[in-house]
Formats: sequence, structure tokens, C-alpha cells
Amino acid sequence: MKTKKPLSAAERQLRCQEKRKSDPEKVAEVKRKDLERYHARKKLVADINAKKHRIMKRKWQQANKKRRKKKQMLENVLLATPALSPIPENPQIRPHSAKPTLSEASSARGRKKVKRDRSKMYRDNIKLQEKIEQLEKKP
Repeated sequence: MKTKKPLSAAERQLRCQEKRKSDPEKVAEVKRKDLERYHARKKLVADINAKKHRIMKRKWQQANKKRRKKKQMLENVLLATPALSPIPENPQIRPHSAKPTLSEASSARGRKKVKRDRSKMYRDNIKLQEKIEQLEKKP
């Protein structure tokens, strides 16, 4: 006979939630209880005495002051930051970067090699033409 492994707390909680979600009456009951819990914690300004109201008001003022200060600091940072330079339309005219990218470096190397090979062929052609002229002069 196979023994069942006991469920962890998270697994038990998931099963309970699934059962609750399957029954619409239980879902409504949970929502109602949550709302009651919220209203029990939340006190209306009209229901509290003057001293507690002053304390709460002071907390609200401090929180708002902190929020406004944080917002102002963010705006100052954004204003102090210079705008990004626009991307040029012509890709050939770009601001020089400190280091060329890998593709730029490899293409430059390739162009250099092509130029070197062309120069060598040109010199070889000139030498061969000189040899031809010398051979033609010899009778």
C-alpha cells in the first residue's frame, strides 16, 4: 500500500482557495469579511476626537510634504540632466567615439587589406610590363 506524503502549508492553502473560488457564496462571504475588517480599522474623521484628529492631520501633512519634496527633487534632476543628442540622419557623419565598434574596425581592416593588395598588383604589373619591354628590345 502506498502512503501519501503530507501536504505542505502552501499546498493546503492553495487547495482551500480553490474550493472557496468554486463556490460563489463563499467568495461573496470572503469579500464581505474583508470589507468589514477594512471598515473596522479605518476610522472616519467625524468619529474621532479632536486630539487624535490633529495627530492624524499632522501625519498626513508630513507625508504630503515628503511626497511633494520627492517629486520636486525628481523634477530638478530631470531639468538638470542634459537632453540626449539627436541621432544624425546621415550615418557617415557621426560624432567620433573613443573606441570604434567591432564591425567598424573589421571593415577598416578589410579596406586596408584590399588597398594593399591592389597596390601590390599595380607594382607587379609595372614590373611585368618592364620585363616585356626588355624582352621585346632583345632581338
